[in-house]
Amino acid sequence: MPEFKYTSKQEMTPRFGQKFATTYYRFTGAERLRLHRHMRKLLEDFFETIDDQTMRAPLRGFPRQGKQPNYSAYDILEDLYDYVVADSKDVPSGMLGRWNRLSEGMTGDWEITPVSSIEEHTPRVQSENFARLFRETK
Repeated sequence: MPEFKYTSKQEMTPRFGQKFATTYYRFTGAERLRLHRHMRKLLEDFFETIDDQTMRAPLRGFPRQGKQPNYSAYDILEDLYDYVVADSKDVPSGMLGRWNRLSEGMTGDWEITPVSSIEEHTPRVQSENFARLFRETK
């Protein structure tokens, strides 16, 4: 399962009357490009093998808000791809979750897993240096 490193994550507060809130993942330019290439390859393969009518049929288990028809595979794939590629926006967890649920049971590495890159930027303190510095401040 491919992992893509995000630099920050912003959890929004739920909108009035909603039980859930969206979390947005921010990727670096290089990771966004890697994600774009990954998605593009998968979509090319997918669109070559699935007919248009099947792609646009509403899916059970993928409801929309209100009285709108359920998401289709096309809606799910197009929404996330456009958001990531065309608009270069931060990736919302809801779209990512739908993409990953749609990919369950498919062959290949469809799932997109966001992984924090924060640990890489945190300086590591050697225990000896820490102890020496701590003693010097007393």
